[in-house]
Amino acid sequence: MNMAQANSMKQMGSRMLGCAVERMQWSNKMDLIAYGTDRGEVIIQRLNWQKIVTFPSLGEDIAVRSLSWQLDETVLAVGYSNGRVALLDAEREDQISVLNFEDEIKRVYFSKSIKTSDYRSTYRNRTEVC
Repeated sequence: MNMAQANSMKQMGSRMLGCAVERMQWSNKMDLIAYGTDRGEVIIQRLNWQKIVTFPSLGEDIAVRSLSWQLDETVLAVGYSNGRVALLDAEREDQISVLNFEDEIKRVYFSKSIKTSDYRSTYRNRTEVC
């Protein structure tokens, strides 16, 4: 194998989406991909382009600023331009929790893996109280 072959990339497929993709993030297991569109939607698909769920926009002119998958799980954190952070469960096609901040969210990430089944009721209780 020569150096050009070792450093080359191969396109495995492509798809026209009908919207502009502004943010994109592979899951840690590389089986799911999430992307934020220019319409403010969050779409989650499998590697074979099978759409799992679309989470609608929060409103006009509210953009997705950051996406981050929880380690070894199907939970996605989404940061929005209006200061909202949402935890979305791709497997259950559900929003687990919402946090609101005064400033625009620029970056969200998980610092360590947690078992979501242990925390799901805690997330829901916080969401209902806020």
